[in-house]
Amino acid sequence: MISPQTIRSTAWRRSSRSWALRFFPVARRAVVSTPLFDPAAEVAAADLVKGALKDGNDVTIRAMRPDDKQRLVKAFHHLQPQTIRTRFFYPKKTLSEDDLRWLDEISRGNHMGLAATVTEGCEELVVGEGSYVVLGRSAEIGFTVADAWQGGGIASRLLRHLACIARDRGVGEFEAYVLPDNEPMLAVFRRSGLPMTIRYAEGVLHVTLALDSSSISR
Repeated sequence: MISPQTIRSTAWRRSSRSWALRFFPVARRAVVSTPLFDPAAEVAAADLVKGALKDGNDVTIRAMRPDDKQRLVKAFHHLQPQTIRTRFFYPKKTLSEDDLRWLDEISRGNHMGLAATVTEGCEELVVGEGSYVVLGRSAEIGFTVADAWQGGGIASRLLRHLACIARDRGVGEFEAYVLPDNEPMLAVFRRSGLPMTIRYAEGVLHVTLALDSSSISR
């Protein structure tokens, strides 16, 4: 059995590349239904993509911005301990400034992040996010969906958008590290239609998704 110290060390090594790999749930290959959002258009900083989820709730998907830091911290503090464990692999208490520093360089770095938001009164709330960090021809990807919004299709739509953006930017595949018991995330990946391979490494599952054009639903 892998010790908690080993898992924690593994998570920290990966977090140095992207905090988002442990932040918000999403996930074999299957037929993908027609997406509720059009992932053919790249979501730029000023663009908004709105649509209804499976349960009828409206959600907006947009590019993440530096001013999202406090929204992400607030969203994190509403996550259940189990959701945090599946994202970070250990009981993380908050998001630090170092965790969020990449947002200050998002326009010129190797990160791409999308937020799923809803409006509550006059406030915009982040209920899901997906992001990747480029590592050569591949990119490491991660998702989180707020507990109350899980199962509605947010992560699947974020994945479709990010896959189109990454492919158009020359990324050949996505990589993700998933705890073996995180079946919801694995299910999202399986339903994506992207060619998928899984191997066991250091107590976690290393998932690879190929971003060939024929497998990305538009």
